[in-house]
Amino acid sequence: MKKGIFYASLILLLVLGIFFDNQIGLLLANNREALLTEIMSVFSFIGNSVGVLIIITIIFLLVRKGKSLPKAYAAILASLILTYVLKIIFARHRPEFSIVSDSDYSLPSGHATAGFSALAVIDMELPKLKWIWLAFIIIVVFSRLYLGAHYLTDIAAGALIGYTTSLIVYNYLSKRLSKEKRKFKL
Repeated sequence: MKKGIFYASLILLLVLGIFFDNQIGLLLANNREALLTEIMSVFSFIGNSVGVLIIITIIFLLVRKGKSLPKAYAAILASLILTYVLKIIFARHRPEFSIVSDSDYSLPSGHATAGFSALAVIDMELPKLKWIWLAFIIIVVFSRLYLGAHYLTDIAAGALIGYTTSLIVYNYLSKRLSKEKRKFKL
């Protein structure tokens, strides 16, 4: 994946959100349909941090026979920990047009963090699956907007934090483990 285009897209979404968060949320809230609300609720449920960890576990066990799974967990969990610390710091309340019962703060989005941190890992370990995962996670984060659980800025911030943190942690662990393997071969 071209990281420059990816980051530019997320920054553009962040800027759009800064200026149009309420308008986007209200537009979606005023045009909800019962069937689509049910579908979006399912994606929102599946795409939470626990769901993402379960899906990643299954993928890595099936495709990689568990290889690199500890590094993937570390990268995703580091992203999620950072996100939950930032939620407390920013303490941004969920949109008033929300129809979900999430009780924590909204900025940054934990769903976006989990999904995009997993995208970074998939991009490095299973690049053939990255576009499928990206399509899935876009539906998940859209579901969070549609249900009013987040503003666009929450989603963009979560995606930036998740992808970047996961990339840094995963690369660090990969280099560290590579050095350890070379040390033991001598």
